[in-house]
Amino acid sequence: MAWGSECLATHQNVVHLGSSHKEADTKLVLHALAASCSGATTVHVYSPDTDVLVLLLRRYPELCQDTSFVTGVGQNNRIIKLGAIYSAIGDKKAAALPSFHALSGADVTGSFSGKGKISCWKVFSDASENTLTGLAALGTSDQPSELAQEAAEQFVCSLYLPNTKISEVGDLRWLFFKQNQALSGKLPPTKAALQQAILRAHYQAIIYGRMTALQTPQSLPQNGMDGKKMMSQNGSQ
Repeated sequence: MAWGSECLATHQNVVHLGSSHKEADTKLVLHALAASCSGATTVHVYSPDTDVLVLLLRRYPELCQDTSFVTGVGQNNRIIKLGAIYSAIGDKKAAALPSFHALSGADVTGSFSGKGKISCWKVFSDASENTLTGLAALGTSDQPSELAQEAAEQFVCSLYLPNTKISEVGDLRWLFFKQNQALSGKLPPTKAALQQAILRAHYQAIIYGRMTALQTPQSLPQNGMDGKKMMSQNGSQ
């Protein structure tokens, strides 16, 4: 039984399933991982939430092969086998998937003007290996690495100008301005504004990563990781 940050069982020690994150999304994944580690050969995870599917795919190598995501309402349930999806997107995209989801617009993060998930997915699908590696690095440390921030900015540039080699939003804004394109108004207004979006995605990626890992204890950084403090720690004004 799990409630709040606690988890208890009658016949085994489940201290590793305790979590300071009280959202069901991460707890579902955590319990699916525990079941797989305990020898389960089939796992069905029921949820209507895209976040759960994203996190399950990220953790699929640690789950039993016959793991499915079951979504829908009432009699309209769909059973989605994770193995086929994981094989189709590959391990690098799967590793970067939570960061992509957080950056492009999750439940608690913003999205980019005029860009829905389908547009973002097309760019993510065509992303270079370096960009995928950088995106996957979001959330792996208390502060976002330079590699992760550069990859996120490159992703945003490609979102507004597909296949571009421009890697900084300021340069892309100047290009659009010279061409009299209204797209310049849809870009983040400054590099600092984009960095705030990256920091929010980074923190959400930390939650996705740490709260779905079988370890003790599971906790989030307690140093007040809001945007302003993280910006000051990074030396930004």
